[in-house]
Amino acid sequence: MRSKKLRDFLCLFHILLCAMVFNQQSFAGTWTDAFEDDNTHGWEIINNINNSAKWWIDRGEAVCETFASNTPSTLATGEVAWRNYSFSCKAKLDKAKDEPATFGIILHHRWEEFSFYAFRILYPWKIVHITKYNPGKASILGEFDFAAELDTWYTLTTSIDSRGKIKFKIDDVVFTTVDADGIENGKAGLVVSNAQARFDDVEITGDTVPNGGPGTLPVEPSGKLATTWGKLKHQ
Repeated sequence: MRSKKLRDFLCLFHILLCAMVFNQQSFAGTWTDAFEDDNTHGWEIINNINNSAKWWIDRGEAVCETFASNTPSTLATGEVAWRNYSFSCKAKLDKAKDEPATFGIILHHRWEEFSFYAFRILYPWKIVHITKYNPGKASILGEFDFAAELDTWYTLTTSIDSRGKIKFKIDDVVFTTVDADGIENGKAGLVVSNAQARFDDVEITGDTVPNGGPGTLPVEPSGKLATTWGKLKHQ
């Protein structure tokens, strides 16, 4: 009798645990912007000193051109309270204006404290950096080989979990590192330096991220042959 009660208890406990996990996952929200509304509502240009950069929308894509050497420009969105989220987008380097020309993603951005993570492709240096910024200090958490090309669309995906595991994925290539003393929360954004670059199809997902955003991402109809995203955008 006791063993039956124990089995029943363990079974009930397992069901409740699964329900709790499902509940937590179901609360995760997704914020999207495909820039099809031809504006940057919901975004804020950061550190645009003396008009050192320009952001605009062209053909449903967010474009940034920087004008001052080694002066990055960030287009940020979200809330400082966002944490442990993932960020994905499509990105392309149109023009390199100096070396290195960089473009990528910002996570856990706390501009008032100058704290954030930067995930950047460096062209033509054939490397990728994951960098942590704190007041008066920049620490390269990871440097990896990646030979980016001009005028080529890449799918970028970044994430930071509660254990400090950091991931940067470019198409099918994954780079990882760990920060034991992480920046726990902050806004998200796009970053460009010494370049003109394009971004599209932003998707941010996490437990503290609300559902919404300015634009729904395009969905490939089932049953049709796959077409490269770059070709679709310019048809």
